[in-house]
Amino acid sequence: MNTRREYRFKLISNRKPHSPVSDAYRGIRTNIQFLKRKNDIKSILVTSTRAGEGKSLTCINLAIAMAQTNMKTLYVDADLRRPGVHRAFVLSNETGLTSYLLGECDLETVVHEEVMANLSIVTAGPVPMNPVELLESPSMTQFLEKMADRYEMILVDSSPMIVPDASILAMLTDGCIFVVEAQKTKRASAQRAIQQLKKLHVNILGVVLNKQKEKYLSEDYYYSY
Repeated sequence: MNTRREYRFKLISNRKPHSPVSDAYRGIRTNIQFLKRKNDIKSILVTSTRAGEGKSLTCINLAIAMAQTNMKTLYVDADLRRPGVHRAFVLSNETGLTSYLLGECDLETVVHEEVMANLSIVTAGPVPMNPVELLESPSMTQFLEKMADRYEMILVDSSPMIVPDASILAMLTDGCIFVVEAQKTKRASAQRAIQQLKKLHVNILGVVLNKQKEKYLSEDYYYSY
């Protein structure tokens, strides 16, 4: 399977809205909407212990699920080391978040408006030499503040916790969703990552169990929250 087809298949909330997996994403969405009403949450980071556990898959489909409720949603690919959302939606990545943070373009240039109904996307842009410095810069804080004025919900996809990027972004957002892969994520590694987030006083909204196979489902993946 080539990369483009693989990423299109992952947009299951859009391609198969009545599947059990899409139902699971809607369940997560309902929980977030409840928390949003109580705590005024507008920006959520999605991360994991390591690469390949499904954080981007979760973030992409959750963003679609949010947009399907007519909520004006923004997906930000802040994984500046291995960006991928531009392939999922077949978008140009010549300019993106890194371009804005480096002062090379304005917000209007980096936002792909209404890629789907109610869903806009900011791609990561060219991979930088100094991702940590860019994410720690005042420009990143300003970016999120400006976007919070324009959108009802911002979902931020970050690098996994094995690099400091996720910790930086977790402190800039209103909450964090942690993704673990069934039968693969090591308990000790996940515990260390979550403890690190707690030390930073990050608002951990919940944990998504990814790739949990269920015999009664026709799909390969099932998600619980």
